[in-house]
Amino acid sequence: MNQLLQTDEFNNILNLAKNYWQQTYKEALGKVTDVQRQIVAGYNYKITFKPELSASYQQAVVVVFVQPWTNTVEVIDAWTEPKLQGNLKRNR
Repeated sequence: MNQLLQTDEFNNILNLAKNYWQQTYKEALGKVTDVQRQIVAGYNYKITFKPELSASYQQAVVVVFVQPWTNTVEVIDAWTEPKLQGNLKRNR
């Protein structure tokens, strides 16, 4: 997995996740703390971030779906943890 994190493909996925969060929630994301990859009809990348600034949550999670053979790369879900009352909502 460490080799994956150093690829141009993953950097593009990471930038998409950060841009999505910035545009949707008007907040910047900080350091990546965890990445999980699930094989589906392509790949789901669950990327966990620390908030860049002090926030009402401990971490933000963005899930990006990638299907290389169709050139599909899209954010499919995003949420905060722990989920607090009045906190950012899931996209589903």
